[in-house]
Amino acid sequence: MLQEEVEHHVEEEEKPGSGVFAQARKGKLDLDAIGEQLAARKKELTASYKSSGVPEPDFTTLDEVSV
Repeated sequence: MLQEEVEHHVEEEEKPGSGVFAQARKGKLDLDAIGEQLAARKKELTASYKSSGVPEPDFTTLDEVSV
């Protein structure tokens, strides 16, 4: 049930013209810059959990995006 809800939500957000990504493009947001900021933050958080001894997450349904 959760998977269906998530898939439906993703569909809604990716709709051309009305989804969140279309709205971001209309707002002239620099999606490349935002992506770079997200990748940098992910790198910081990954280093943080590794240094604190927290086990690395196990991605079972999504492929991890490399940075």
